[in-house]
Amino acid sequence: MDGMKKSPPWETFYNEVKSLFDGDADVKVTKEYADDHKCIVLYVHGEDKADALTRLLPQCRLFGNVGVDIVVKPANDVQGIADLFEKAFDGNPNVNAITSAALPGGGSVSYVVMADKIVQFYDDDLTSYCGAKTMLMEDAAKDVFGEINWVYFCTQKI
Repeated sequence: MDGMKKSPPWETFYNEVKSLFDGDADVKVTKEYADDHKCIVLYVHGEDKADALTRLLPQCRLFGNVGVDIVVKPANDVQGIADLFEKAFDGNPNVNAITSAALPGGGSVSYVVMADKIVQFYDDDLTSYCGAKTMLMEDAAKDVFGEINWVYFCTQKI
């Protein structure tokens, strides 16, 4: 394991966010890190998509005593969780479908069906000889968006 480097958890989170929008021409993900302030910025083309991401992403993610702000530029107003995900991932090749299904007794559940794609980037995961973090796109989405009632991230069946 020559040349192993450390990768802080906020860098892993940044790589997850960046991976989720890789190939989406409407979203550019950047990071602005200073010693006392860390920020992930998503530059989004289209007010609907920007608004959806603003509403879905956490404003700040804490990693111990280090906070990372998440900023989406620009933003607007939209309704409905499935609609938000539709707008947020419009044109994104990492998402195959967003659908809702009725639940017995009323209500509904939404599924964000991710592409059957593996994401891999450098991380200081000591369980990986190569120092790589390997995950499904679904796992990156779950970590980035967190738990949202009645919304499930899954992977397209192969």
